Parts: sequence; C-alpha cells; structure tokens
Amino acid sequence: MLERYYVRPDSVDRIRASWIGAHIERYVEWLTEHGYAARTVLRRTPLLMEFGEFARQRGATKLEEPPAQIEEFTLHWFEKHGQGCNTDQARKKLKEEARNPVDQMLASVIPGFKDQGRSRSREPFVINRASICRACSPDVSHP
Repeated sequence: MLERYYVRPDSVDRIRASWIGAHIERYVEWLTEHGYAARTVLRRTPLLMEFGEFARQRGATKLEEPPAQIEEFTLHWFEKHGQGCNTDQARKKLKEEARNPVDQMLASVIPGFKDQGRSRSREPFVINRASICRACSPDVSHP
C-alpha cells in the first residue's frame, strides 16, 4: 500500500524499518479505505514516523506503550513547529494536527484504544424524527 503513495523505494523501506512501520502501513490502508486524500497520507506518515522515534527514545518497545507518550509528543511537535502560531486558535490547531493522526493510528491498530481527539458520533447522520415531526406539524405556529 505504501508504494501507492511513495515513488522512491528507500522511503517505503525507511517506513517499514521503523519499529511501528507495520502499524503505520496498516493505518495508511485504513486511511485509503476511508477515502482520505493522498496529501493526507503524505503529511501524516512522517509525523507518525517521528512519533515512533520519539516514543522509542523514551523506552517504548511495544505499541501499547506509546499512548502514554502522546501528550509529551504533542508538546514536542508544537515546540518544533509552532514558531508561527500567534493566536490561541493557531496553537490549538497545530497541537491537534500532531495529536489526531497519532490517536487515530493507535485507535485503528490497538483493540479498545480510546483516542483523546475530538468526540465523534458513531452515527453522525441519525435524525431525531420526533423533533422533525414537531417542526413540521400543522399545529405549530410559525412567526
């Protein structure tokens, strides 16, 4: 799957050589299955590689150990890339851009992992019929 996004074999080899390379590759498959753009894959993969190295340098040897490193990695990423963030909103966005791919990858490969990112409805398009019926009822007077 990585070959679909990376032309150079050494890029694919470098990802696969990482101690979390197989998990990154599974996450790339997940992104592809869910219709994410190639640009998203190409932006998130290096971030995940850096997260893997960050966690390894702090003693992680199994995938179940890095979740404890997520917040620390987010701060590390912000210190490295946040020089131009002049507003609270920009700072928050950069931290989310570091945290969300890590959370999402871990949630896609660790059974029962609960990410700390934004809350997502399991059924985002379920409609509350009762409220629609009340709104459309002829008994309701409209201004």
